Amino acid sequence: MKKRLRFILPMLVLCLLLASCGRPTLSVSHHQVTPDGLAAVINGKSRQSHIAYRINNGTTHQQKTVNGQFSITIPSATTAQRVTLKAGGHQTTVTVTRQTPLVTYQALRETYNQGLAVSALSSKDQRVAEGLALQSASVQSRLSQAQAAIKKAQKRVKAGDTVARATLNRQLKEAASLKRSVAILGQTKTSLAPAMAKATTATKDDQLPAQPTSGLHNLVTTNKTTIRAALDGDQVTGLALMVPTSQLKGQKARHFVTTFSLVAQSVGANAKNVLKQFQKQANGKNTSQTTTPKLHSNGITFSLGYSTSTLYVYITK
Repeated sequence: MKKRLRFILPMLVLCLLLASCGRPTLSVSHHQVTPDGLAAVINGKSRQSHIAYRINNGTTHQQKTVNGQFSITIPSATTAQRVTLKAGGHQTTVTVTRQTPLVTYQALRETYNQGLAVSALSSKDQRVAEGLALQSASVQSRLSQAQAAIKKAQKRVKAGDTVARATLNRQLKEAASLKRSVAILGQTKTSLAPAMAKATTATKDDQLPAQPTSGLHNLVTTNKTTIRAALDGDQVTGLALMVPTSQLKGQKARHFVTTFSLVAQSVGANAKNVLKQFQKQANGKNTSQTTTPKLHSNGITFSLGYSTSTLYVYITK
């Protein structure tokens, strides 16, 4: 009897251990995660071969496990997201915190594509286009102020203020002069239109597309630059600029400088200031390292990351 017990007891223990190993499990490293760059990553463990998950009440997706572990990438969004995970009858949830949007996609696209076309103009036409943009903004601002002042002066004149009559006449003359300036600038813009049309066509392959869908997408992919975005409807919650390090040397660097500046400008940052900060970082940077210095301008954060072959610039707010 004792001999039989010596044999049976180890077998029972082994069976229990095997049964325990075969049970489905599901766990996550954190039940609340924050987007880093364009997305948040949910890490966890499970004995199941696949994890089912869905964001809020959306479509269910599948994620494979590798050696009992899994990672799920969730694009950043303007509101908090509730991610429900299921495996073998087990369920858990993770909250992904909201990300402040950078800019609307249409505003990004308009500013970037227009700047890209200007960069393809001749040096002479670039100077004209840049001067035109600055003058137009200044004149339109002054005209708006003059028109507001005219309305106030007209109310004062109507109320019987005789002194306001002279002020009103002076402001009317100023507004008329500004309107003539607007007309002249419009003629200059018209004369520049053929060159701009040609430049727009020449930069077509590098332009941002008209209507990308929500989620993570490469907006531009060339051998010189990749621009990726996290989109939540029409809101851009993050951008990434990926450039081969070979494109940062010599004359090739001009393309990177242009793209970097256009992206910075398009999200509301001071492009010149950010570029100076970047150059300062790059001059003292060993690209074989992987540290991520951060640059800041007008509330926008530029996080730099390096691999042996690529520079990554993550842009968030």
